[in-house]
Parts: sequence; C-alpha cells; structure tokens
Amino acid sequence: EKNHSAVVSHRAILEERNEALWNELLAQCKEADVVTGKITRRVSYGLFVEIHGVEGLVHQSDVSWRRNVSLRERFPIGAEVQVKILKMDRENNRLSLGIKQLTEDPWEWAGRELKVGDVVDGTIMNVTGYGAFFEIREGLEGLIHVSDLTWSGRRENPAQLVEQGQKKQARILTLDLEKKRISLGLKQLEEDPFEVVARELKVGSTGEGVVTSITKFGAFVRIRDGVDGLIRYSDYSHDEPADKKMLSKDQQVTFKVLEVDRKRRKITCGLKQLTAGPYEVLRKKYKKGDV
Repeated sequence: EKNHSAVVSHRAILEERNEALWNELLAQCKEADVVTGKITRRVSYGLFVEIHGVEGLVHQSDVSWRRNVSLRERFPIGAEVQVKILKMDRENNRLSLGIKQLTEDPWEWAGRELKVGDVVDGTIMNVTGYGAFFEIREGLEGLIHVSDLTWSGRRENPAQLVEQGQKKQARILTLDLEKKRISLGLKQLEEDPFEVVARELKVGSTGEGVVTSITKFGAFVRIRDGVDGLIRYSDYSHDEPADKKMLSKDQQVTFKVLEVDRKRRKITCGLKQLTAGPYEVLRKKYKKGDV
C-alpha cells in the first residue's frame, strides 16, 4: 500500500481453471475409455489432443503400429480424432493418450492368421540395395530379399524390379513371431523356370538360345528367362584349340544338352556335339588294315 503496487498471478487463475477441467474430466472419463478429442498441436514427438478442455499427449510411438507415420499428412490441426485414454496422472497434470491402441497389435493378428506358405496382399513400402520391405497391414512388414524377387539368377537391382507404393502379392517364406520377422518372396509365386527347362530339355536333346555373356571359360546362353546354359570353349568345335571368337554376345545359337545338374542348378551345352567329329568320320570310313 505504501508504494501503491500489487503482485498478481495469471497462473493462479489458470490453475483454478485447470482444477475445474480435471475434475470434470475425471468425473466423465476413466483409463481405457475411448473418447473423441480435438487435435490442438503437432510436435516432433507426437500430437496434443484436447479432451473436455484438458490437453493430452499422443506420443509418436502410440500414433500407429507403423514405425514412421507423417503426422502432418494424417492429422490436421483442429480435426477430431478418436483416442484411448492410457493414463490419467492428475498429480502431475499428465494425460497420456493412444491411437494405435484402438486396433489390434498386427503381430498378434499375424500369429493367429498367417502361416508359412500363405500368399498375402500388400504394398512395397521401401526399396533398398538388398531387397524390398513389404507391408501386409499397417505396422506389419516383411522383407523380400533381392534373391527372392526374381528367378533370373543375375545380380539384379531391386529398384528395377519393384517400386515404392506398388501393390503386390507375395508368399510367406519364414515367420518368426518372437523376433517379429517375416521373409517373403515374389518369385515363389511362379514355378521355378529351371525345373521347367529340366523337364523340357533332356540330355542329348537340342535347344536354341541367345548368348548373354562371354567369360574366360566359355559362353552363357539364355535358354529361358532365369535359366542360362554354359557352352565351354572345348565344346565350341572339334578343332583344337577351338576358336574362342566363334560366338559373340546376342548371337542366336543351336546347341545340344550335355548335362542337367538339378542340385547345382547348372546346364552344360555343346555346339560340336551337333556334328560328327573327325575321328568318328574316320571310324565309319575306314577299318583296321585299310591303306
């Protein structure tokens, strides 16, 4: 009074209002209730949602079963959203909320509904150098390794085979619920082309193909997409040594099947075996004692 001054508090009024709001909230809601709230703020670690005047936090980890979700795209400020009350800490004025808790844990669903060998629908979520991540349902992802994308047998770039956002079907190869890992395959939806070729081409039969590459030991011939046969230099011709430049890349050739090794997935072919060798010609023409 002497200096005609006073100390005032806005915080005291807010605390009184907050007390009233919390009393109203506790009177109408309890933990585990599902309620509708209004999104008031987006922060780096989650969303703030107002329920009966009290702001609660939906932590980033409680937004979705999926690891990375764009809050900006899915949760506009002012929008209404259903949430589950996880914890009501009146003493510390903390209201913890969850959105993903409104749906079943996808791994629990997987344990009940999925098994090895199943064909599932999904979406390619991410493509890396070693394969593609395939989402079966939100929060449930598996890996399609690059070796399970195609039967080609070549070292393929996954980005050239699949792309992010593609809807696909895949077959479940392994399912580890304890470690939360699923491996899937695209090529397993089709019959192994090697087995098809092995049935069609028997040892001694002839076939046609295109030379795909020349190596230090021979030429590889594409018999069918995903199946190559090897023609060694020694099987080029009856000449010794054979002309290594006899075949070139992209050349169409006819060959004879010399060996089909299912275990090692290898087919050996030859060109010289299509014609009789010089010694065989001589044996037919002459006999011992002829001059």
